[in-house]
Amino acid sequence: MLGSVRFVLELTYPGGVGAPSAIQWLITMNFLHYAIVMFVACCAVLIGVSLMTPAPDRKKLAGLTFATVNDKMDITPVVGQYKPAAETAREHRLNVIFSVVLVLTILLLYIKFW
Repeated sequence: MLGSVRFVLELTYPGGVGAPSAIQWLITMNFLHYAIVMFVACCAVLIGVSLMTPAPDRKKLAGLTFATVNDKMDITPVVGQYKPAAETAREHRLNVIFSVVLVLTILLLYIKFW
């Protein structure tokens, strides 16, 4: 929704020329900075909805969140289907390392091109 609003405003007022001063900053803002604004808005909506709605039954979350990875799920057995092995300690460590490297790379690129 926020992206659509900005897109329509950019088409209506190219370069912010003729736009009301109250929304001119929105039109002329760099798209990467606008992405940060949209990310923060999405996080606020996500947290707000999460706090206003009741938590689902834990059995419905089994296997879907980090906290419920090892919980028992209500399942029906399927014969002949491959089930991958559980994550080993080494794989977990690699996943954490690569995640940290990814976040640092994104931050460094943001700082370099800001």
